[in-house]
Amino acid sequence: MSSPFDKLAPLTRAAFQAQQARMQAIVAEEMQLRSELARLEEMRKQPGDATQAAIGADILWRGWLARRVTDINMQLAQVLARKEDMADAMRVAYARDDVVGTLAKHDRQTQRAARRVRATQDLMDLAMWSVKDHTS
Repeated sequence: MSSPFDKLAPLTRAAFQAQQARMQAIVAEEMQLRSELARLEEMRKQPGDATQAAIGADILWRGWLARRVTDINMQLAQVLARKEDMADAMRVAYARDDVVGTLAKHDRQTQRAARRVRATQDLMDLAMWSVKDHTS
């Protein structure tokens, strides 16, 4: 006899795995933004060209670079906020999955113990009938 929790366990496992997949997508987005920031930082560290400086292009370039870094940092902040929300949802999904798994295991153990008690009782009844049959 299976536990009713055995039917619920695959559902909670699937919900947890779906949360994990959503978290992986957010982490991938975070990594992409961090990589872009690192690339822009490397570009910022490179010395400017004398020709660009002579015509003022270096100032425009540095301005564009600063705006781009600001934009990416804002995107990263939004991703990190979503990641935090997702972490809360993952904790809930994990807790549900863990609780259902624990309840299913406990229910199976309880059912096994009940079967052992019934089997022991059946053996005792059989032994009592055997004794009665021999004494009558």
